[in-house]
Amino acid sequence: MEKIRRELEQKFENSTLMPYACGVHWLNLLGQDITPSSIKKHVIDIHKYFQNHHAPGAWLKECSECVSPQLPGCTRWGSQLTCLETFIRNHTSYVKITNEHYEEMDRNIVAHVRDFNIYEQVKDLIRQLKPVVSALTHLKSDCATVADACHVWCELLKPHSPGVKKRFEQAIVDCHILAYVLHPK
Repeated sequence: MEKIRRELEQKFENSTLMPYACGVHWLNLLGQDITPSSIKKHVIDIHKYFQNHHAPGAWLKECSECVSPQLPGCTRWGSQLTCLETFIRNHTSYVKITNEHYEEMDRNIVAHVRDFNIYEQVKDLIRQLKPVVSALTHLKSDCATVADACHVWCELLKPHSPGVKKRFEQAIVDCHILAYVLHPK
């Protein structure tokens, strides 16, 4: 995205054309930056285990309070949050199933399900990701403007300053700031 922006700026150097990138795409990349792969890997392993193994999947379906495990997809923006939220929602069922069927289950999965540290890290991660996904949803709407892009990034700078600053500098260009100055929220 940065390369095409540079090429457009060079090609239309003396033009009024102001290239800017897709704010939603940058927010999705920010969400991926915020989500540590070590935590996400354990959650995905647990979800896949319950999706891909017949007996554990059937036991999960028997639990009334659970939902189908969701996996993140690179083309489904904000799906990291959905994946983590379904883990938290299903966690009680996962623990119940691992307690009742310990002998029949993979020991690594049982260890991850019972690891309270993973559970707490996922809860903390959800709190960090919610503002990013909210901003992403806002910018995906039909009524979002260039000024809105600058506004949501400025709002994200407050709670996530170090991690957001790099992506902010990549995503926000002069036309965003100009639009924001002319139409602040």
